[in-house]
Amino acid sequence: MPSASCKLEKRMVIVEASDPVKQIINILEKKIRKLVKKKGKLDVCKNELSEGKELNEDQLKAIGKYDQVVGVLEFSNDLLQVFSSIDRDVRR
Repeated sequence: MPSASCKLEKRMVIVEASDPVKQIINILEKKIRKLVKKKGKLDVCKNELSEGKELNEDQLKAIGKYDQVVGVLEFSNDLLQVFSSIDRDVRR
């Protein structure tokens, strides 16, 4: 059974996320964190491949999508900047 403090924290998160622009910003930040992590793993695989290490088929397919991951990451960062700017303007 969750404690009272846990319930209070959940309510605070819901209140903070009730603003649609904040929700979008939170989603974009999470997406960016995931993409940065994925890009890091792909960088490691690319380095291993260049060093001559043999990679499995899934890793090779993932490396083939490296440019796509970088593009989505850049696009997500651009969107985050736009929505953060909108949020700042609305709060003025």
